[in-house]
Amino acid sequence: MNKYLLVIIAFAASTFCKGQSITDKHLVTEKNYKKYSKFNQSIDPLKPDYATLNACMLFAINEQRVKHHLTVLPWHISLETAAYFHSKAMADYNFFSHYNMLDSNRMNAESRGALAGIRNSLMGECIAESSLTKPTYLGMCEVFINLWMNSEPHRKIVLSENANAIGVGFYFNEKMDLYATLDVQCYKILIYDVQQAKDKLPFSSWFDASKL
Repeated sequence: MNKYLLVIIAFAASTFCKGQSITDKHLVTEKNYKKYSKFNQSIDPLKPDYATLNACMLFAINEQRVKHHLTVLPWHISLETAAYFHSKAMADYNFFSHYNMLDSNRMNAESRGALAGIRNSLMGECIAESSLTKPTYLGMCEVFINLWMNSEPHRKIVLSENANAIGVGFYFNEKMDLYATLDVQCYKILIYDVQQAKDKLPFSSWFDASKL
């Protein structure tokens, strides 16, 4: 076979492979998550898959960290739990703040972390809200990462050198507006006690399931 034809075939095969979507969640990383098939599915705001949305956002955040030569932050169940319940509270009670003045037990990020089982909670937190401007999980995560990266205080948290674990939580309100919370733990060692956790996710985390 002509050597030039072999080169063309090899190039075409390489291009095809690069364009293939990923269906195995165990292969997903911050480098290839945009090709994961489920992240590219449309969101049904009446029946959203929050586990998928939270996971996609975490990969988007770690993608930014890698671009800026920082460590990839590991997921932690307590941080996803704290983030999810704060987004839910903002959506349910129509407020937008790091402080939940309607619930003294969940007033700030540290108290929400403690209810999620963290014994040495020291948190950095980002929040955001957006209408459903893009139809897919990946599309909405791109909306939120752009909001945070274009805001200097939020950018500092996303790119914090002190952060050592991460969790993201989303929630839709009745108007189909989407609220997001990002929580990072800033102590070098996160001390977690499952027996102390009073708040529990109402769904299985994408990362918990990915370990099975």
